[in-house]
Amino acid sequence: MASHGISSQTEPNKAASLGKVPLGVTLVFYGLELTALGILVSLFTPYVLAGNLALAIRVFQGAMVLLLVAGGVTFVGKLLCLTASSEVGGKPAVILAVLLTLIAVVTSAVWQVTPPPMNGDKVVNVLTTAAFVCFLLFLRKLALFLGDAELGRQASGVLFVGVAAVLSLTGFVVGVLFFLPIVAIGGAVAAAICGVLLLIRYSRLLLAFSRKLKSV
Repeated sequence: MASHGISSQTEPNKAASLGKVPLGVTLVFYGLELTALGILVSLFTPYVLAGNLALAIRVFQGAMVLLLVAGGVTFVGKLLCLTASSEVGGKPAVILAVLLTLIAVVTSAVWQVTPPPMNGDKVVNVLTTAAFVCFLLFLRKLALFLGDAELGRQASGVLFVGVAAVLSLTGFVVGVLFFLPIVAIGGAVAAAICGVLLLIRYSRLLLAFSRKLKSV
C-alpha cells in the first residue's frame, strides 16, 4: 500500500527526495569491490609470494591500506545516503550504518599503527556486520519508496545469506573451541560458500539499485 502511494509522486519529486542517494549507493558498491579485492590479496599473498618475504610484506601492507580506503569509500557512500528526505524512510537505519562504519574504519586505522587488543579484529568484524545489516534495512525502505518490490525481495535475500554466513562462522568457532573437527570444517566450508554468495548477491543488489536510481 505504501508503494502505491509513493508511486503517485512525479519523477522530479522523487529525485529531489533522494538527494545524493544515487551517488551514495554507487560508492558503497565500489567500496564493496575494493574490500573484496583487498581481502583476496591479503589471503593469497602468503602463498603466491612465499619465496619473497620482503615483497610479501609490502603487498600485504598495501592490501591493508586498500581495505582502509575501501572502508572510507563505503563510509562516504553511506554518509551521502543521509541526504535522503524523510519520505524515503529508513533514516534511523542508515544513520546507525554510518556511525558503525565510522567506528569500524577509525578503529581499523588506529590498529594499523598500534597493536590491537586480543580479539580486536573480531570487534571490527562485528561493527562491519552490524553496519551491513542496517544498510540493508535502509535499502529495503528505499525499494519501497521506488515502488520496486523485486529490489526489496533481493535485499531480503542478501540479508538471509548474511545471516547464514554468520551462523556458519559461529559453527566454525564452536568447532574449534570444543575440538569438534567435523563441525569446524563444516562451518568453515559453509562460511566460505556463503561469503562468496554474499559478495555476488550484494554486488548485484547494489548495482541494480544504482541503475534504478539513475533512471529516476
